[in-house]
Amino acid sequence: MESKKIIEYAEEDSAHQATPNARHEIKKFIAQIKDELWKIESNYPEIVTINEKQVSKYFPSVHKHFDCLNIIRYRKLSDIHINHLSRINIFAGNNNTGKTTVLEAFYLLSQLNNINALFELEKYRGKFYDEFQSKWFDKNIGDNIEISGCFNEASSELLIQKEDSTENIDKTNYLSTVKIEAKVDKTDLESSVHLYSNRKPDLRYVKANVLCQGSFTSPYRYNIDLLSRAHTYAIREKFFGDIVDFIRKNIDTSVQKIDMVENYRFMVTSSKLEQAIDITKYGEGLQRVFEIALLMGYNSNGILCIDEIDCALHKSLLVNFSRFIQQLADRFNVQVFLSTHSKECIDAFIEAKYNNKDITAYSLTEEKGKVVCKYIDGERLESLIRFINIDIR
Repeated sequence: MESKKIIEYAEEDSAHQATPNARHEIKKFIAQIKDELWKIESNYPEIVTINEKQVSKYFPSVHKHFDCLNIIRYRKLSDIHINHLSRINIFAGNNNTGKTTVLEAFYLLSQLNNINALFELEKYRGKFYDEFQSKWFDKNIGDNIEISGCFNEASSELLIQKEDSTENIDKTNYLSTVKIEAKVDKTDLESSVHLYSNRKPDLRYVKANVLCQGSFTSPYRYNIDLLSRAHTYAIREKFFGDIVDFIRKNIDTSVQKIDMVENYRFMVTSSKLEQAIDITKYGEGLQRVFEIALLMGYNSNGILCIDEIDCALHKSLLVNFSRFIQQLADRFNVQVFLSTHSKECIDAFIEAKYNNKDITAYSLTEEKGKVVCKYIDGERLESLIRFINIDIR
């Protein structure tokens, strides 16, 4: 903690500049401060700042992922009950029907009282890619968030709310406190963060758990730290070459290798170029495939939420890429939730003919001012596409 460093400097400075009597008084005062700090740390075993992720998985192993999700209240959605979940779950609908919100709900519930997950979503929604903006977050957190579901055959609940803290904390430039209450079966988990207008938030919890490894990816949110961790995992598990092979066979035959260099940048070596170039110099489609494939492996035994999966992907790539996603989902035991505007994307997963029994499609529509969610299983969807070319959007 920074306060400990300040104390060390004060002790060192007092030893050189103060009179003997003054040094004695200073040491007494410093001893009192140390005692108070010890009391604080005893009450809050973990007081950390945002992005210091110290979480553990609630379940030692995962044999069954989400089989249902209930959105009691989250953004514009309320009383949404999503059942019949499979390995691959496709959410389709028009703009502003809540597809992204559904994916975020799965992600948030999977992360239980890891409040960093909420901050991550809000940071990218507000397009703040560096420093976290407490004032913006305080203003936009809005109504309570209530989500429940069943994961690994255990019930789980999540409540996120904003309140004024009753704790004995420094209220100078204090804005509000965001509190998470999570529950898995009979285990209660809590965390909270105090927001201030002029300094970093204070995140407090005794124990932070997640249901499983989980990630949220969007074409509008680029998380270089997440990708660097996913790359490390891919190298360790020896499947990074499979990703490069897919890109070479389906997108650009000149790609020879992709390396991560300093500052967590990815450099592509091509037979057409004399020097390797940054992957961001390539098309959005190649970058999107690279990111999603990396995250599939990284979220082994967990979930991956893919917003607007078809963004920047040519329709000629969709069938092969959807098959690749399903292969990776099986290989790493990942449950996938994805959103799309595209009928071609929905059809591609069916046309891939990998295992349509493991696909469920959902249609989000607005009826009488309320969003409703309807489902159709993969085998029936296959029949309806074949015979009447159904469009579930």
